[in-house]
Formats: sequence, C-alpha cells, structure tokens
Amino acid sequence: MFAPSLTGMGDRAHVRPAGDPVVHLSTWIEDLAALVRTHDLHDVVLVGHSQGGMVTTAAATSLHDRIAELVYLDAPVPEDGECGIDLNPPGVPTPRAEDIDLTAALPARPVSPEDGYGPELAMWVNERLCATPIAPSFEPVVVGAEAAALPRRYVFFSRTPRTYPCWSTRLRLDERGVAYVELDADHDAPLTAPDAVTAALLAR
Repeated sequence: MFAPSLTGMGDRAHVRPAGDPVVHLSTWIEDLAALVRTHDLHDVVLVGHSQGGMVTTAAATSLHDRIAELVYLDAPVPEDGECGIDLNPPGVPTPRAEDIDLTAALPARPVSPEDGYGPELAMWVNERLCATPIAPSFEPVVVGAEAAALPRRYVFFSRTPRTYPCWSTRLRLDERGVAYVELDADHDAPLTAPDAVTAALLAR
C-alpha cells in the first residue's frame, strides 16, 4: 500500500515545481504517475479522499492500463472538462480564476472535536496541517474514454457538511441511480473512523 504526499502537501509542503511558483493539477497527476510507474504497479486500486478524488480521476487518464478500480471517499468526482471549483454545491459561492492569485494557498483550518476528533488526535493532526495550493482547483480535468470506463466505487460520510464539493457528486449519483455506501462518520473518517473506512475499502 502506498499513501503518497502530493507536491506542496504533507512532508512535501516545502516542494514547488522547478521554475514555476504555481503547483498545478498536472504536477499532482505526475506525482501519482511517477509513483505507479517507478514501482511498476499494476491492478491498482486508486483511492481518493476529499480533494484527492479530483487528482485520482485526472491521473486515471494516463494510468488507465494499470488501474483495476477507482474508489472515492467523500470525494468530488469531476467529469471531462470540469474544474474542482465547478463542483461547489448549489448556493456555495464560486470565485473566478481571474480573481484569484493562483500562486497562493488555502490556509489550513484546525480540526476540533466538532469534526469528530478526540483531543489527542486533534493535537496530532493540527501540528501537521499545511496550506493547500489553490491552482489545481481552477484547472480542468481531462477524463479519457478508457479512464471513464474504469470500475468505480463511492463511499460517503453522513456527517459531512452539505457545503463540501462531495455533495455535488452525491446529488449526481442520486439523479443517475448509481449506488454508493454511506458510513456514519465525519468527513475526516480515514483518521477519525479508520476501522469503518478500512472495512468499506475491503468490501469488494
């Protein structure tokens, strides 16, 4: 199992693309592609949580021949040509790219018990939070035909606020009659309810 940090995030928060102050969606795609190809991985179950769903969907176009399944954990799922910002739920303000400094990053919001965290886990997480590069959310995702045809599973968390982009995907799936799993958990369930998330991932 691999859990890579994307450029500008986690233990790579200090990393920026050479000669470019902007962390692009293409940078994150290459982060995943390089990992898969360097380790010569095949039959990959590619899991994206939250904004990670944008990245795994985008990366699937170049990696489709190595992927067995895409799994989305409380994640927005773009269609071809959509940007992450396009998936804001109805009523959530959507800024324009021309009004945004794409070299900037979205400050991290500290977590608390209201997010499902116990005190010790909240402290551990808050010590490791970092800002999120903004530009990838304003860049369109290319979803090739092979990537669009890959098997997909969807898992959502019941206590996620309805202002989160994953709700747009839930509404689409409901309209199309596509099944998904709902866990009684908060948005950060991979941390706050790891056993339930693990069981959902293994239930193929």
